[in-house]
Formats: sequence, structure tokens, C-alpha cells
Amino acid sequence: MKISDKALQELGFDNIQKEISTICSFQRSKDLALKLRPFKNKVAFKKELDCCSEILSFEIQGQSIPSFFVGEIEEGLAQLKIPEYQVSAEHFLGFADTASTLLRTQKFIKSRVDFFPNLHEKIGAISVEKFIIDQINNVFDKSGEVKSSASEELGRIRQLLASKKQEFNRLFQQALLKAGGSDSLAETKESIWDGKRVLAIKSEQKKFVKGRFQGISKTGKITYLEPEETIEVTNELRFLEAKEQNEIARILFQLSEDIRPFREDLISYHKLLSWLDLCCSKARLGKKIGGIFPNIDLKSCDIDLRNVYHPVLLMKSGKSNVVPQSLKLDQKNRFLVISGPNAGGKSISLKTIGLNQIMAQSAIPIPVDEGSKLGWFGEILTDIGDNQSIENELSTYSYRLKQIKHFLENANSKSLVLIDEFGSGSDPELGGALAEVCLKELYKRKSYAVITTHYGNIKVLVDQLPEARNASMIFDLKELSPTYKLSVGNAGSSFTFEVAEKLGLDKKILNQARQKVNRKKIELDESLAKAQAYESELKELKKKYAEATQIKSKATRDFEDRSEYYEKQYQQLQDLLQKSDKEISLGRRLKTYISTYPGPNKDGEWYETLVKYILKEQAKLKQELKSQKPKTPPKEEKTKKETEFSGHLLKRARKNKSEKPTEIAKPKEIKVGSKVSVLGSATKGRVTKIEGKKAFVEIGGFATKVALENLTAI
Repeated sequence: MKISDKALQELGFDNIQKEISTICSFQRSKDLALKLRPFKNKVAFKKELDCCSEILSFEIQGQSIPSFFVGEIEEGLAQLKIPEYQVSAEHFLGFADTASTLLRTQKFIKSRVDFFPNLHEKIGAISVEKFIIDQINNVFDKSGEVKSSASEELGRIRQLLASKKQEFNRLFQQALLKAGGSDSLAETKESIWDGKRVLAIKSEQKKFVKGRFQGISKTGKITYLEPEETIEVTNELRFLEAKEQNEIARILFQLSEDIRPFREDLISYHKLLSWLDLCCSKARLGKKIGGIFPNIDLKSCDIDLRNVYHPVLLMKSGKSNVVPQSLKLDQKNRFLVISGPNAGGKSISLKTIGLNQIMAQSAIPIPVDEGSKLGWFGEILTDIGDNQSIENELSTYSYRLKQIKHFLENANSKSLVLIDEFGSGSDPELGGALAEVCLKELYKRKSYAVITTHYGNIKVLVDQLPEARNASMIFDLKELSPTYKLSVGNAGSSFTFEVAEKLGLDKKILNQARQKVNRKKIELDESLAKAQAYESELKELKKKYAEATQIKSKATRDFEDRSEYYEKQYQQLQDLLQKSDKEISLGRRLKTYISTYPGPNKDGEWYETLVKYILKEQAKLKQELKSQKPKTPPKEEKTKKETEFSGHLLKRARKNKSEKPTEIAKPKEIKVGSKVSVLGSATKGRVTKIEGKKAFVEIGGFATKVALENLTAI
């Protein structure tokens, strides 16, 4: 995207750069944050967007890529560039830290490759040379000191140094005791002078102590002497220390030569870690402001922002104190002209659109609702704020004319034009006429635009352009105060006289002012105010209607749910009642049948009749189960149990018959005139007629047909 530094500043992108820079962990990534610009290349943008999106999702889940700090290695890299130049010791640890940090990060990303497919592709593309880490760790310890094991010679020298230091301490202690015995020592006894351990001798006693003069105190009362006993061993120590430094220099020179071939690798490691830190900082800013990555169509310029916030205001004031805006720009509605009172939020709405578009095209999350969409602009052109320039001898209006000229020469279908207070800065009538003509020409360029204005002729013109729409900042007419809410569809009034009246300006002055203004203009402004009032009222009614519809829908769903529930309950009770009635009826029959039990040794026939009855009821039960979808155990299991029970009764009946056949009376033959009793009841009667397997029985003066198997001769 092409956009000037001035435009970035006008829209507030510099505040976003500073915020991201504050979140970054080390200096190179902080510098990159301050140089952030919207992407020009769509392929590079898409790759970074995918990586930042993965990191943001990870952050939102309460996790994060382990934080890391990489030291500044630019100076060390510059030293590596010089052939046969010994790199300073402090830079080597930075080299090792950079390589090992990238190695740890690669391992972390690789272990979560399913979550970071794009980041893994980017981070894993570089192979880290472990040789760099091993070579530097062989020379330096964790505190940055050269190890004694770095070379055999260094180890030998340091052993001699340790021995000589012990000898020096012993000799110095002897000299200290000797001087103390002669009362020559000052109160401090000893000190360090020019890196040497020396005796603190009273000046008047210095002639009694042998040693090399080193210095005198400011007061002159103390003379510092190097004891004679330690002079020789001190010289030996100096010699060994010089040898140690020479050996260390040789080791570092060799290490520099070993690492020099990997300079380009170290540069790529440092760049990659700086880039990753910047991406993580973008994601953390997104999490802080509740941002997301909306759907970005690289082939379109359409905008559909839903409840979008101004990011800088959001960070300063909090979500509850900032009013979100919603708007659409597409090919059929690509020009949006916002009008309304001063301090009503026009400029903030315009900046909100521009700043969020820049952030999105810089792969930075924006504070907007899910479902929002953005397009891809090749250029953003802005004219916002007071741009007087004493140096260039430009007034605000002159500057704005230059900007409009630039817009007309450069704007195209891939441009987003943002103009605040369009046409202002000159005579309203003349400036308004020029603004109207310029707007028509800009419209012809097919660019997308968001413009704020107070000019009535501009509002009228917009209604005549098919791909342009008026919008207004909603104003509370009762309180005469702004609501900061954007309403698309109608132009807004400036509420000039209404605000002045509320602030207490004399009504005579207001009336005189009204008389000075063209009556049609006043009527237009009043009409706009009324239209806005009607629109606000309509929106409120629509809101109440939507709430009422929602309540009704919920009540309807609740009623239907309850009706269904009670219907099921009623049906269950009905089924239970029918089942109970059947069981009661069955119980009564069994009770009647039990009352006819003939007693032991006479129950063979009684058992056979009982079994037949049970089998008959069992057949009915099977039929019922077939006609239903049972929620009880499987039919087979129940049938098996019933069969087992029936079989048990049959066996018992046969057993009784076989055990005592002589005691079982042979049933009397039933014929016409026989007295009989009906099985299962105490009813008795006389057979009047027999037809096949049924008989007509007269009972109490009434004749009834009964199966012969249900009759017993008396």
C-alpha cells in the first residue's frame, strides 16, 4: 500500500507502532515496530497474516510462545565482516545465545506443528549450525569468562598464577605483621593503589618500613608502600597475567576465525528472531484490544465493518467508554459523506475506518466483530486536520487545494480517499461550490471515499450520485448532545442554532442570525434535524419491536415445549391407567379362579385349566408386544421366562396326575339337561342345548352360550 508518513500520523498509526514497540522484547524488533508500514506485496502479506493469526489464536487460548531475549549482535557482526579481526569477547555470547534461542524456538514450534503449520514452515526453513554454539561454549562459561580449559597453555598459566597469588598473600601478611609490630601502620592498615595491594603507613614512620613508594593520601598523613618482600613475586604475577591475556587474545582470534564463515547465518538467525518477536507483539496487542483478523479479500476493496472501535481510544479509555461504529462500502455504495454537528464524532469515525484498514494491511489484529470484512487498497489518500505551514507559506486552505489536486491526479479504483471537513477553510459559498465540483470529479475516478462535511450542497449532491450515500452522527435532540453513533442513509444537521441556544446565547441574537441566513437553507437544516429525530425514533421503535418479537418467540417456544411435555405426561398416564385396568381385571379373574381351587390331590384338572388360561393370556401379550416398540427388555427374554413358568405348571399338573391317578375323578359327561358350573365363577345353571363345542346354559331364567371346556358337570 502507498501511504505517506504524514497520512500515517494523521490517522494515528504512530501510536500503534509505539505500542507494539513497547511490547517487543529486544531492540531490533522494537526498531522494526517503529518502522512498520502496510504491506505492498500481497504474497508477503498473506504469509505474515497466516503466521500472526496462528500466534493470536494461541494467545487467546491463554498460551504463548516462550518469551526470549536476544542481545544486540550488530557490532559483533560488523567485526566479523573484517578479515583477521578479533571479535570482542562480549559479542560471542550474543552469537551463541542467538543460535541456541532459535534452536529452542524451532523445537517448541515443531512440537505443535498442527497448531503452527505456517509458522513452522517459516521458522523451520533455516537450519541452525550447532557448531557455533559448541565452539563458543567450549571457550566461555555462563558468566562470560574464558574457561581455563579453552587451551592447555591457558590452564598451565592460570595454575602458576594461583600458586604465585598464594605466595604473594603469604609474604604480604608477613610484611603486615612486621609493620604492625613496630606501630608503623595507619588505622586502615592496607589499601589498593594502582591495582596493587599496599601497606598504609603513617607518614612519620615510613623511614622505618622497607618498600617501594606508591603514593600518599590527600591529607599527607598516610604513605602507601609496596612491601619489599612482595616486589619480586608481584613482578612475576604481572608477567603471568600478561601471558594470560596474550593466550586469551590468541584463543579469541582463533574463535573469531572459526565463527567468521557463519556470519551470514547469524544475520539470518537474528532477523528471523526479530521478525518472530514482532509477530508475537502484534498478536499480544491484538489480544489486549480484543482484536481479530477479519476476512480480507485481496481482490476487492469492499469494506464491511461490524462494531469496529478506534484502537487508540480503546486503549486509552476502555471498551465501555468508546462507541463502536458499523458501516459498509462496496462498488454500489463506495462514497460515504458524513455530516452532523461539531464534536459529534465525524472525524473519529473517519479515522477509525482509515486506521483499522492500515492495521489490517500491516497484519495487525483490529477490534471488530466476527463476520467483518475488508478489502485490499493500493493507496490511501488523506486530508485530515489543520495543515498550516509557515515554512512553506501555505494556509490551511492552500494546503487542502494542493491535496485535492493530488487526489484528482492519482486516485483510482484501488484508492481509499479520506477527507475531513471537505471544502472548509474558505468562503462557505465559494468554497462549497468548488468542493461540489471536486467531489464530482473524484467520484468519477471510481475510488472509495469517506468524507466529512457541513456543506448543504454537498449533502444534496450525494443524494444524486448512485454510488454515494449520506450518513450522519446521531444527535440527542432532547439533551442537545452527541451520541457518537453513526447512522448511514441520511444527511445530518449541524444543529448550529440549537446548540447555541442551549449554551445560553441571547435569543434576539439567534433570531437575527436566522434572518441573515437563506430561508431555504434553514428549512433544509430543520428538515434534516426532523429527519434525524424521526430516524432515531424509528430505530428505537424497531429495537423495541425486535425485543418484543424475541420475547414472543421465546414465550411461544416455551409454550410449545410445555405443551409437548404435558401431552407426553398425559399419554403416559393414559397408558398407565389402561395397563392398570387390565392388570386389575386380570387380578380379579385370577382371584375368582383361585376361589375354585379343589384342594390337594384333586387339582390335576384345575392345573390344566389354569395353564390353558395362562397360555391364552400369554398369546395376547405377545400380540401386544408385536404391535408396540418395546422399551423393556427384549421380547425373547420375556417370552422365555413366561414359557418356563407355563412349562413348570404343566409339569406340576402332569406330576399330580401320574402320582395319584386313582384319586382324580373322571369328569362327568355334559349333555342336555346336565347341571353345570362355569369355570372361574360361582355361577351355576342347566344345559338346554349343545352345538358342537359350545352349550347353551340357562342361568336365572336367561340363556347364554358357553364353551364346553369352560363348563364343569355337577
